[in-house]
Amino acid sequence: MKNFALDSYSVLAYQKGEKGKDRVKELLLKAEEGKIKIYLNWINIGEIYYILIRETDEEIANKAIAFIKKWPLNLVVPDEINILNAAKIKSKNPISYADAFAASTAIQFNADLVTGDPEFKILENKIPIYWIV
Repeated sequence: MKNFALDSYSVLAYQKGEKGKDRVKELLLKAEEGKIKIYLNWINIGEIYYILIRETDEEIANKAIAFIKKWPLNLVVPDEINILNAAKIKSKNPISYADAFAASTAIQFNADLVTGDPEFKILENKIPIYWIV
């Protein structure tokens, strides 16, 4: 079974109806059918939450997180391995710390990283990336 790891970019694109939303929706439908597994790290959920609070308000952000938690996802609570791998990725690459957690989650679960964030281009030769845009 193929595995995928979402980053905040992909989740926000889907929720906001932005470019790439259809590719994320297709993955969610396949996960619902049990054809693939999708992972999302809680650090990235935190990133989504603060972005939505900034752009809208806390009430909308709370509703969005409640909605995400109903998706056919495996929510990843960072453990020692995930945290240290994210730190190692961050130390060697000019990406955000939250993005390092998305990459670490992809590595940990042998998953393609689902994103449209050009910041991940630097990791293309290190992890498989499923570009939504």
